[in-house]
Amino acid sequence: MQTCQILRLRVLPDLPSTPPPQWRPLKINNPHTFGVADLPEGTDRGSPITLFNLFFDAEVIEQIAHFTNNRAAHAHPQLPSARGWKPTSPGELYTYFAIVAYIAVHREPSLAEY
Repeated sequence: MQTCQILRLRVLPDLPSTPPPQWRPLKINNPHTFGVADLPEGTDRGSPITLFNLFFDAEVIEQIAHFTNNRAAHAHPQLPSARGWKPTSPGELYTYFAIVAYIAVHREPSLAEY
């Protein structure tokens, strides 16, 4: 039987249409304004690299380079990914991520335009 057919045959539980009488909605006191990023104190909001470093600091970039190189070193020699491999570096990764961000922000009519 195909997966979609199995899902259609599954019996759903009989759920009540109203919440139980003792149920009270959770009150959330959220002092933050919607649409405003909750950034650490002193963060330069106008610096793309500062914002990027909040998620990918130098240690994380080093780890990505290390594990990428380690994976390539242990790849089977017949795989296309193993041919012509040169170890990557944090500098190359920053360049790669910058290109990806640029492509995401600056739309061009075709891939060749980049």
